[in-house]
Amino acid sequence: MLFTYGFVSLAYMRAHSSSYDSLAELPEIEALFYHYLDISGDEVNSSVYTYMGIMLSLLPPSLGGEPEEAKAYFERAIAESNGHDLSAKVEYAKGYAMLLYERELHDRLLTEVLAADPHQDGFVLSNVMAQEEAATLLAEADDYF
Repeated sequence: MLFTYGFVSLAYMRAHSSSYDSLAELPEIEALFYHYLDISGDEVNSSVYTYMGIMLSLLPPSLGGEPEEAKAYFERAIAESNGHDLSAKVEYAKGYAMLLYERELHDRLLTEVLAADPHQDGFVLSNVMAQEEAATLLAEADDYF
C-alpha cells in the first residue's frame, strides 16, 4: 500500500508540477519512499528507484532539485532490473538528461530503449509503452535541445 500510495502521489505531483501547492508535498512523498526502502529489505520493488529518480529530478538544482542523486537512483533502477525495465531509461532521459541538457545521454538512452526486446517477464506492457515514448522523445529532441 505504501508503494502504491507513493507512486500515485508522485504521478499526481508530476502532472501538476507547475503548481506550488503540489510541489509543497514533495518532502512528504520523499519521506514516504525512503520509509518504503527502509522497511522493504530484500523485497524492494526495483521501480521505487525509478520513482526516486523522478522525484529528485522534478526541480532544477537552483530550486532544490538533486539531479546527481536522481541519476544514481535511475542507474540503480536499471541495474536492479538487469536492464529489463525500459521505462527506467526513458525516465532517466526525461528526468535527468533533459533537465541538464545532456543531449548525448538522452539520445543514447532512448536509442537503447528502441533497440531492446520489450518482451521481458513482468515488463512487457511498460516496455512497449516506454518504446513508444522513446520514439516520440527522440523525434522531438531537436526542438528541445
